[in-house]
Amino acid sequence: METKYSIFISYRREGGFDTAKHLSDLLTHDGYTVSFDIDTLRNGDFDSQLLSRIDECKDFILIVNKHAFERTLDPTFNPQKDWLRCELTYAIEKNKNIIPVFLSGANGFPENLPSDLAAVYTKNGPSYSREYFDAFYDDLKERFLLSTPHSHRKRYFKRIASIGLIVFVIIASSGIALQFHENEEKESRFAVCVNQADGIFKRVQYAVLATGDERACQADSIAQALNLYTEALKLNTKDGDKITAVSEKKDLMLRILSMKEQQEELAGEYQRFIVLERLASARQKEDELNSKKAELYKLIVEYEVE
Repeated sequence: METKYSIFISYRREGGFDTAKHLSDLLTHDGYTVSFDIDTLRNGDFDSQLLSRIDECKDFILIVNKHAFERTLDPTFNPQKDWLRCELTYAIEKNKNIIPVFLSGANGFPENLPSDLAAVYTKNGPSYSREYFDAFYDDLKERFLLSTPHSHRKRYFKRIASIGLIVFVIIASSGIALQFHENEEKESRFAVCVNQADGIFKRVQYAVLATGDERACQADSIAQALNLYTEALKLNTKDGDKITAVSEKKDLMLRILSMKEQQEELAGEYQRFIVLERLASARQKEDELNSKKAELYKLIVEYEVE
């Protein structure tokens, strides 16, 4: 069965690809169906398959870097070859929910856009920030997207609940059904906690990789993942391999939080030495701080979350 898309991401490959790919990966991981791999469709005339993808989508995310509309404003450039303009024009025509994401250096839409794009001046999007990417991403999903993530989880649990009810009626007198139900609930909650925590840490990894800066790792996000892993371990799953894996992830979160605290202490000492004009000591603390930053960056990006 063909995939039905709910979100279309439009971008310029030069300057917009990395952010578009990052968003596509995150949204797909969170259960949305995203049309991103569109370069293969940009052949010859404006492809009908590309139009059909935009037709399917509720949301149209437009990645705007500072050079995004250079071709559009160039009177010598063939508008039919300006894919971003073609996609945006069609999205406007079809009254899609257009969400602009302005990257660094792009403070809004340029003046004097062609009349077929004039409607974009009224469109708003979440405030993009590399340093606070988690907040941007949450804002995008909660306030701007009309699409909802697809999930088979509800149907799965409805099916399990139906089967469980039948079993309960048959063997209720023996008390086995109650124990079975409790174990199922624990295993289900265990999986939910671990999946949520893994998702949080993956978003942290994506943010750090996208920015190349360990400061994109927010302590609040790591603490949230730590709490979820801790809750999962309290559910007493009988699977030893799962317990070992989750314990390892919990220890990683604790280590990251400890390293961030060490960084804050080193940064405070560095500032104190600067104020006291003890430059040699300040340089030493700066070297220690940079070493800790590099260590933390490596720790975050190299860990593989299964």
